[in-house]
Parts: sequence; structure tokens; C-alpha cells
Amino acid sequence: MTKRNKTVLVGMLLIPLMHKTSVDASRSQSDDADRAAVVAVENDWLSHLSDGPRLNRILADDFMHPVPNGLFLNKQDHLK
Repeated sequence: MTKRNKTVLVGMLLIPLMHKTSVDASRSQSDDADRAAVVAVENDWLSHLSDGPRLNRILADDFMHPVPNGLFLNKQDHLK
């Protein structure tokens, strides 16, 4: 195998790895942004537990909240 062929072969092997690393890095940043958005909404919810109109905006219509006693609370339960 010539030096040129080896160079081409190494390049062919490295390009997918470089692409994967780039995709993984952008996915990680996206995951971090998603996590931060969820935490922000959760903190908003927890700091406004008795604010019905605020909870109405925060909680989805099909919201279900499992609680330690084995029950599930829905959006209407939280708005009471």
C-alpha cells in the first residue's frame, strides 16, 4: 500500500469520527439547554404553588403528578 493510499484510508476512517464528535458536542449543548429550560419551568411552578392563574399557564392540560402515597394529581387537583 502506498503512502498516498494509507493517507486516504486514514482520512476515510477519521472523517466519520470527527463528524460524530461534532454531532455529540452539539447534542450535549442542546441537552444542556433543554435541561435548563425544564429546571426553569419547574422552579417557576414550585415558587408559585398557590398562584392558580400562574399554574394554569405552566401545567399542561394532561399534566399528571405522581405523589408518594401512590396517587396521581392532575392539573385540576393542583388548581384547587
